[in-house]
Amino acid sequence: MSISGSSIDHWLHKRHNLCLLPAIDQRARYQALVENNESSDKENKIERLLITTCNPDMTPGLLRQTLGDLMYDNSWSESEIYLLELIRDFDRSAQLLEQENRRLAKELESTIQGIRDIEADIDNLDQNGGAP
Repeated sequence: MSISGSSIDHWLHKRHNLCLLPAIDQRARYQALVENNESSDKENKIERLLITTCNPDMTPGLLRQTLGDLMYDNSWSESEIYLLELIRDFDRSAQLLEQENRRLAKELESTIQGIRDIEADIDNLDQNGGAP
């Protein structure tokens, strides 16, 4: 199987079929591709990438790692490069959302801790007779 002519159509069709597989089969296929001796093969790396895009919430690290493994060379068509740029841009967007979620989680934890501290102070006042 080679990527040629309408390679983007081929990739999208392949991704669609991979994403229809149960998650356990996707993981098995990904692992088989990783263990394949021809792991530097362009088709192999693209298939790994396509699998990681099926459930990006479950595989953000794998998606980023696989994107990082892809190196463009003269064999890449302009359309292939543009599609990969699109995937990279969406991944960057997801990274920004993850960072914002972490920031908000820290802020929430800080707020909760502040409320706990206030409650402890109120309990302390009640126990020491500071309240009516």
